Amino acid sequence: MSHFCHINITRPTAITAVAVMLLAPIPVLASVDGSAGASGPAVVGFAADTTPSHRAVDDGSTGGEGRVLDEADVAPVPPMLAELGAAFALGFSFSSPTPAAVPLDLQMRLSYPGHELAPGMSEPAVSMLQRRLAELDFDPGAIDGLFSEPTTFAVTSFQKFTGRAVTGVVDEETWLALADPLGVAPMVTGAADTRIEVDLDRQVLVVWREDRVALITRITSGSSATPTPPGSFTVTRRITGWRVSRLGRLYNPLYFNDGIAFHGYLSLPTHPASHGCVRLPMYIAEYFPSLVENGAEVYVVDREHPGVARVPKPEPVPVPSVPSVPSVPSEPSEPSVEEAVPLSGTIAGA
Repeated sequence: MSHFCHINITRPTAITAVAVMLLAPIPVLASVDGSAGASGPAVVGFAADTTPSHRAVDDGSTGGEGRVLDEADVAPVPPMLAELGAAFALGFSFSSPTPAAVPLDLQMRLSYPGHELAPGMSEPAVSMLQRRLAELDFDPGAIDGLFSEPTTFAVTSFQKFTGRAVTGVVDEETWLALADPLGVAPMVTGAADTRIEVDLDRQVLVVWREDRVALITRITSGSSATPTPPGSFTVTRRITGWRVSRLGRLYNPLYFNDGIAFHGYLSLPTHPASHGCVRLPMYIAEYFPSLVENGAEVYVVDREHPGVARVPKPEPVPVPSVPSVPSVPSEPSEPSVEEAVPLSGTIAGA
C-alpha cells in the first residue's frame, strides 16, 4: 500500500476547516456503489501522488487497509482550487510568519481583506502589507500591524515607483499589484555594484549594494526654480546629525555635488520642492549614511538625461625624461636705442 500524506491543521478556524473539507482531500467524491452520504466510502487519506487515480478509501472490502480509487471515483481538482485549499490547509494568517510552503506573494493574492487599508488603521492585514513591502525593499518601519507614517511612505514609494496615483491608500488593485514580482531594472548600465540612483521624473531613489537592491524610497528633489542637476557624481563628505544652513536644517546630509546633498527633512511633498537637495523621509535618513561610503557613485537621471556610467580616468603614463643638450652661449649684443632708452614721456609700469 502506498504511503499516505497527512496535513496537520494548526489553526482550526471555521474557514480553514471548510476549505480543507471542500478543497483538499475530498473535492468531488462519487460513491463507488453509486450512493451518497454516510453510506458511501470514507476517505482515509491520499497518496504522495495526489492525482485522482491514487486516492484511497476504506469501503470495508480490504480489511480496513483501504483501496485505490480510479478516475471514475474521484473528479479532478481544478488547479486554482487545489492551490487555495493547500494554502488554507497550511493554516496561514495575516499576522503569522509566512509558512515556508506558501510564499508571501501567494498569501497576498489569496487574502485581500475586503476593504481598503489607510493610514491610522491597525489590523492583521496591515502586518501582511508591511511584510510584503519590506520584502520588496520599501521600508515600512516596524512590522506591527499599525498603518504608521513610515508605512504610508513605503506605500506612496511603491505607488510612485510603479507609476500609480499617489494616494497612500491600499485598495484591492494596489494590494494585488504588491503580490506581483516588482522587477527593478538598473537606471545605469556599467556602473559600480554599490551606488545610488535618483529618478527625477518618478521622484524615487534606489540604493544598490553589491548589485542587489537594498532600498527604494520616494524623495523630494529641487523645484523648477532650483532644480537638482542630473549627472554622475560621487559622495564626497557627510555630517552626522543636524546641519543648519541658510536654506534650512538638514539631517544627516551626504554631499555629492558641491553643496547638494541627500538629507532628511521634515517636509517631503510628493512633487519637486527643495532648493536642489534630495530630501529623504526622516526615518530613512536615520540609517541612510550606513548604506553607502564616501566615494560611492551617484547617478541623477531624467527622461532627457539618461544615466551614463562614470568612466574611470586613466592613470597618467610617466614620460621618461630626456637629458637636455647644453646650449652654446652666444655673444652678447648691444641693445638697440628703443630697448635701452624709454620713449620720451613714457612712464615705466603704467
